[in-house]
Amino acid sequence: MASSDRISFKADFLRMVDSAGAWPQGQQFVTWCRKDERKIRNAAYRKIRNGELVDMSCILGLLAYLRAPNGKHTDDFEIRARAKMTACINNYLVATGVPDPDKLAASQKIEHLCNDAGEAERSVDPKANLFTEGIGGLRWIFEAARPPMEYFYPSSEKAICEAVTWCFYDLGHLKAAGPLSADEAISNTEQRFQMSLSEYQDYAVTCWRRNPWTVVLARGQDNKATGISIILPLRESVYEQIRSGKLMSCRADPQFFAVPSRYMFHEAVSARPLSMGGDPINKATASMVWTVMVQLAALTISETVFDNDQPFRALSVDGMPDAREMLMAYGYKPIGMRMATSGEDLYELIIPANATDLGLFFNVTLNGLYREMRKWSPP
Repeated sequence: MASSDRISFKADFLRMVDSAGAWPQGQQFVTWCRKDERKIRNAAYRKIRNGELVDMSCILGLLAYLRAPNGKHTDDFEIRARAKMTACINNYLVATGVPDPDKLAASQKIEHLCNDAGEAERSVDPKANLFTEGIGGLRWIFEAARPPMEYFYPSSEKAICEAVTWCFYDLGHLKAAGPLSADEAISNTEQRFQMSLSEYQDYAVTCWRRNPWTVVLARGQDNKATGISIILPLRESVYEQIRSGKLMSCRADPQFFAVPSRYMFHEAVSARPLSMGGDPINKATASMVWTVMVQLAALTISETVFDNDQPFRALSVDGMPDAREMLMAYGYKPIGMRMATSGEDLYELIIPANATDLGLFFNVTLNGLYREMRKWSPP
């Protein structure tokens, strides 16, 4: 490949990095590029992650960033992500017949990791994951042509149990440097949660039976489920227990859920993996943005919920691939606490009653969806 070529990462390498949750944070990478006088912007990094064709200099820049010393502003999350992506690269090269990847120059690694324009294996909308687009992702829902309920897949005990399996599969890959079998990935998650897959499936079904809006499924291509969102509407006392690291969210008793509630825990939002019949991430998240926002409206909004001095508060964790980027895009902030048992970092979103900017947009969006969704039955 010539230095002027436009290239993309190979699809099987992308799947390895996606499964391991090994992508560095876009903003830190772009900031480093600017300091290193490399003309690489956020849009180019999104294209790299989506498997789109970019100038070779962009991927060479990413490989250089992985080798660069940690800066004073490099946080622990970024240090881990860079180490995981480096491990993915080395494992992939070894698996494709390269005995000693560390001896290869970056341009030689690209020969094994990438396709040129004539070989490109996949092309995805550059705004693929709408959950990482922040307010731009929310605005998309007003441009959608279909009625909102068409984005939902009918919930059932069987469908929920299957979707929980996707979550355990995805979570199990997060701390793995290379590919795992489904059983190995699920076992990793069971150890992390100290809860078996079947126990969590029972918990999710119990939540759904308590209130059908707590567990919703997104409809994808070919009329199949393509994503799941689990949101727990909590009493303030339970919320504070989780926030202080004293209670694991999935140990919160569904009998004590409160609807409507000002205190939410976003337990999971997960797309069905491609290896399990899922859709490309752009199509999956297009449906999932709708379902999550309607779900929030159903669980949080009453006619006067924002009409007094009490804020709306939501917690979540950085437990899934891209979770940290998604949470930060929607205004969540790290609170310096970790989830009981599993140890993920906790993030919190606070929208005051007199919300402005992103908070106001949430307010208007949720209230508008609430007025509309009162006409529907739960999916």
